[in-house]
Amino acid sequence: MTQIKKIQAYAQSIGIADLGFCTAEPNIGYANFIQQRKTESKCYLDTDFSTTSSKVYDPSHYVQGAKTILVIIYPYAMEFSRQDNLTHDQVRISKASISRDYHAQILEQCSHLEAYLQTNYNAKTKAYADMGPLNDKSILLQTGLVKIGRSSLLIHPKFGTRFYIGYILTDLPLELPMVPPLQSPLDYSSFFHPYCQTCGRCAKSCPNQAIVNFGQLTSHRCISYLTQSKHWDTFLDEIDPTLTLDGYVYGCDTCQRVCPLNGISLEDYRRPMLVEPIQSVDELMQLSNRSFKNKFGQTSAGWIGNKRFKRNIQQILKEREGK
Repeated sequence: MTQIKKIQAYAQSIGIADLGFCTAEPNIGYANFIQQRKTESKCYLDTDFSTTSSKVYDPSHYVQGAKTILVIIYPYAMEFSRQDNLTHDQVRISKASISRDYHAQILEQCSHLEAYLQTNYNAKTKAYADMGPLNDKSILLQTGLVKIGRSSLLIHPKFGTRFYIGYILTDLPLELPMVPPLQSPLDYSSFFHPYCQTCGRCAKSCPNQAIVNFGQLTSHRCISYLTQSKHWDTFLDEIDPTLTLDGYVYGCDTCQRVCPLNGISLEDYRRPMLVEPIQSVDELMQLSNRSFKNKFGQTSAGWIGNKRFKRNIQQILKEREGK
């Protein structure tokens, strides 16, 4: 059995749903791809994705002598019934964010895999979940496990768009298929999902028309991005005052909910629900910072804090008053 097969077998034994591998060579091609997409959509650039920002795409900055990246798929089940109708006194939270914060659970899986690599191969390792220094979408694409959807979300053949990503940098050399570095943004058309070429449901359903061309998301029109952003006034006042939150106080499920590739049931990956997806405006507005932390602190929605939750609620109420 090869090293890769042994690592995959161990990962499966500890409950990792899928595991991919790719080289730790800098992926400047993806940096160019992201830069072009953001420029075309006239998006506010929070990060410099130019080729001069090599740290964003060079693993050796974080693990000396990095040779390989192991990428963990962490799926979750979501109910995809019709969009819930809200009363004037209700708001909604993304159903992907109402369970225990996935960061801790991914890092827990990573820690077991790191221990295995260190014990069996004397490897140096460093694990990350979402908030790591590298672009996790770029890394996952290089494993060959996923394709790019029209909405810019990555699509797994079993889990659709319903998964999070964790990864481990290591100096362990593994025999991986040779993949030439992609320097041109146009090269990434080979990663586009064929089903999405003619579907377009996500783009048609997006309340703010944030999905422009294939794989191109205008982030400052995306409800999920808006609910989390600190630059609220800039987006609404300078870009488009008609932008809507569609009742979402955190995140947005629309493009995932309408995607036909999310049709397979993921009951085996259902996580315990910590809060309800539909919340009372009055109850949320009365929360103190401490009570907010007690209610939402363990979910992946709680990181934006009580102040931003209430800001989003006030915007939703303002939209409703204007109708």
